[in-house]
Amino acid sequence: EDDLDQFIIDYISFSENRANKHIVCEFFLYAILKCKEPRFIENESKLIKASSTIPSCLTIDEFIDVMENICPLASERLLRWLYAESAAFCHEPYDAVPVPRCAQICSYLELLQLAPVIRETVTLKVGQGLLNTTSYRPVTSTLNGKMSDHQSDNPFMTMTSVKDNTEGKNSGVRPTTSA
Repeated sequence: EDDLDQFIIDYISFSENRANKHIVCEFFLYAILKCKEPRFIENESKLIKASSTIPSCLTIDEFIDVMENICPLASERLLRWLYAESAAFCHEPYDAVPVPRCAQICSYLELLQLAPVIRETVTLKVGQGLLNTTSYRPVTSTLNGKMSDHQSDNPFMTMTSVKDNTEGKNSGVRPTTSA
């Protein structure tokens, strides 16, 4: 739970409290590159078990074999390309890539596989949120503290009505604000 809280704080800091699909995608790429993505450590532990030739490094064959189990839908061509890019960047003396780099590739590929599901879920939640806020009209007040005539027949929101509203969803009570 602390990791989730930290991840949320990182997102808010990164996005400056804004949300759209581009910022979310950029944040996940940022989290992967900074090794802060939640599944990164899990992927790293899976990959380190496959490292048999060179300690803490994976050869291309080891990487492809283990990735078939972790991300079965990833194409071998994409795996080879990402591995080659990472190997060119690492400048390792052996023909291998360090496990943390491979874990970044693994996290990215998992995110690519989950992206359509995440996108659909976020779209659905945002749509539901917009539907819930379109019926919201704040109560306006005059300078002397009385409510305006057009909303004076609506009851004020109480904690009991909030609890009932979350259980029943339609209690007819609207939230109020004061000026």
